Amino acid sequence: MWLPKGAAFRRELERFIVDEEIRRGYEHVYTPDIAKLETLRKVWPLSSITKTPCMRQSKSTMKNSCCANEHARIISKCIFPSLASYRELPMRIAELAKLYRYEQSGELMGLQRVRSFCLSDAHIICASEEQAMEEIGKALDLIEYVAGYFWT
Repeated sequence: MWLPKGAAFRRELERFIVDEEIRRGYEHVYTPDIAKLETLRKVWPLSSITKTPCMRQSKSTMKNSCCANEHARIISKCIFPSLASYRELPMRIAELAKLYRYEQSGELMGLQRVRSFCLSDAHIICASEEQAMEEIGKALDLIEYVAGYFWT
């Protein structure tokens, strides 16, 4: 739960991140928090997509990632058909995604048994290896900018 002052801080932080990503050419999307297991099985092993115990026996699960499924579907079904040419690449999409995990007892790595967290998740589609190398540099610059904003 976020109390009013914490919620106001979180909202300002989210605005800062989204505004900076938009300024750098990212297009923001929203994807559902619940996904069909059948769809996710195509790209993730079953053990990594059933992290939410209350959904384990159903046909759906709370998403623990938006990488391979939701963003790939947006790119392939919505963005690629509308591109006139590969010259319109790179394509940058991003999302402030709520993700859900059920880490095992005794977990010592990662976020240490959190149940839910918000992640600024982005995917970049490039036309060439050279373009990909340039985009990696730009992504690292974004990370350094945000980190420097808070730690200087």
